[in-house]
Amino acid sequence: MNDSRNGNIKVWKCVGEAYRACKGNFLPMIAFFLLYFVVFGALIFILPSVMTSNLLSRITIIGSGILLFQPLWFGFQFYCLQKYRNIDIGMEAIFTGFKKYKSMILLAFLFSLILVVAALPHDYVKSAYELPKDREAPNYSQISWLHSVVSVLCSLVASFVSFLFFPAVFLILDKDFGVMKALRISWLMTCNRKIMIIRMIFVGLILSLMGAIMCFVGIVFTITVYTVAVAVLYQRLCELHPDILK
Repeated sequence: MNDSRNGNIKVWKCVGEAYRACKGNFLPMIAFFLLYFVVFGALIFILPSVMTSNLLSRITIIGSGILLFQPLWFGFQFYCLQKYRNIDIGMEAIFTGFKKYKSMILLAFLFSLILVVAALPHDYVKSAYELPKDREAPNYSQISWLHSVVSVLCSLVASFVSFLFFPAVFLILDKDFGVMKALRISWLMTCNRKIMIIRMIFVGLILSLMGAIMCFVGIVFTITVYTVAVAVLYQRLCELHPDILK
């Protein structure tokens, strides 16, 4: 793409390329997406009801996410990258993350830490401005809106910070980098492209909204395309920065 070589990466073109790359591969990708989120979603909903301790259930969910689900998702991202490159690989590639298990766990822990830190302002607001139990209370709607706004802002901040280091997953699995080197190279790739990252995050929100409008059936399709688009973005950054990939 000419726009990547002159330094201007257009995120919607990445989405367009991702869609073309998905043709013929949608069935296995969507099957994985559904299975992944059905199992993980079931874990989130079932554990609190079967465990007596809410803290223990949260620890179990976070632990299983870091130890099992995140390496699996990282492997799926690598699978999407290879499919975009038109490399003939099977679905077994989704287990690639387990071949670099220690690195994947450490990376998953760091990303989870970003989420935890970003959620602290929301936790503070919830404790400082407790939502009244009575929905008829005069300040109920105001506090409810405050909780929602702070939650959205915290999510956007966490997404932005995490996205600054999104190439790290691919660099570890694709280039065989160590975690620290992958994080450092990721920063060099993205630190001067913050507007591009913001655009990519909002493209993800738009695609999610489009999927939700289609009664949530389309969200499986749109998020699958977006996952491949992230892999396309990584490929474009690699083409722009061959010097720092050594």
